[in-house]
Amino acid sequence: MQAEYDDAMFDYSQGNYESSIAKLKALLAREPGHFDAQLALGMAYYRLGDYPAAIAEGHKAE
Repeated sequence: MQAEYDDAMFDYSQGNYESSIAKLKALLAREPGHFDAQLALGMAYYRLGDYPAAIAEGHKAE
């Protein structure tokens, strides 16, 4: 699971937010309580300018 998260975060760091979102969503489907993945998903939506999705995903990380 850590390798999947790291892969998603690498995509995020390279500006590949769509790919990062897909990978984070797949990870969260298998591990819904993964706090860092949930938070990163919100940040990726924020970077894409999808503020409603960013807020919704951010609240899930609370």
